[in-house]
Amino acid sequence: MSSTPPRRKPKTASGTRKARPSLSDKRRGEVLGLTMMAVAALFVLALVSFTPADNDVARQMSLRTLVNPPVGVQNLVGSVGAWLGYVFVEGFLGYVSLLFGALVAAWGYVLFRHRETVFLPFVTVLTLALSLQIAGLIGWFGLTTGADLQHWSGAVGGGFALWLDRIFGAPGSFIVLLLLVAVTVLLLVEGDVQRAIDRVEEWVMAVVDWFKARWAGFQAGRAARRERREEIRAQRQAEYEKAQAARDAER
Repeated sequence: MSSTPPRRKPKTASGTRKARPSLSDKRRGEVLGLTMMAVAALFVLALVSFTPADNDVARQMSLRTLVNPPVGVQNLVGSVGAWLGYVFVEGFLGYVSLLFGALVAAWGYVLFRHRETVFLPFVTVLTLALSLQIAGLIGWFGLTTGADLQHWSGAVGGGFALWLDRIFGAPGSFIVLLLLVAVTVLLLVEGDVQRAIDRVEEWVMAVVDWFKARWAGFQAGRAARRERREEIRAQRQAEYEKAQAARDAER
């Protein structure tokens, strides 16, 4: 008879390979959130300390410059900061690009604090649209006044303003840009255009009522002053006539 093969003994806990410790989803979110907030801080610092004197370094940015960074960079974030400033300030939306840093910081804070991202995607899309609109509005002022606002509007903002100017003209493009900015801001503040417009109407009516009250007070004051002047004029006329009668009596 053939003997049955011996059973293998189950591996004990000491014989099994120990499981590698892994980060939980909560810890991953915290690490990612902190990283995003740090990146946002570096991004804002790079844009704030942007100077055109570092543009040559930014244009020559490569892996070699990262390994052997150049000396004399004025940007507070070094060669990487000079490149970020050159790309976003001059080549994109100017200093309006700082809103991107705010968005990254907001996302990082939400992840770090484990908050619900209910409205943040909607706010992100509107903020990106508002960035282009504000840069275009600044570019419009630079285009119409001849002022050097390139670092505030960037190449994209200036190009957007120029494109609108060719389609609608200077006054029309200004109205379009102002309308876009107003609608986007209203959506950011209220999230509902109708409710936002109602708020604006209430504010406008309150201002109108205030001006009406001020105008009514001014009119009442002016009528009172006019009445006082008429009384003084009548009094002086009476005194003059009385004096004239006295002189005629003496003659």
